[in-house]
Amino acid sequence: MNVEIVAREGYRDMRNNMTMARVFGAHLGALGRPARETDDRVGAGSTDMGDVSHVVPSIHPYLAIVGENEALCHQHAFAEAAASERGIATALEAAKALARTAVELLVDEPLRASVKAEWSARA
Repeated sequence: MNVEIVAREGYRDMRNNMTMARVFGAHLGALGRPARETDDRVGAGSTDMGDVSHVVPSIHPYLAIVGENEALCHQHAFAEAAASERGIATALEAAKALARTAVELLVDEPLRASVKAEWSARA
């Protein structure tokens, strides 16, 4: 048996599909949570979602569960916030917006074509 090991450093960059992200943002806004298209305070971090975004159109939205400068990811205060009413409400809002985005993508062929065209242009 032969084993081939291919080393690659880190994760690939996240390629947010802005067509799809704007649809998600509109659904989030309809739920009473206006979305920012960009936020310089949020770093890219490292996530395998970047790898996924090179294979299929993807989004990686961020929704706050703490106030500005209160906590960062991987801190105890952030973990506590995730279990709080605000954290749970935020997760539900995100899930609803994602579900509505998925339904819209399923029923709207021109939207799917736009998402695919944007993704293909970056490939």
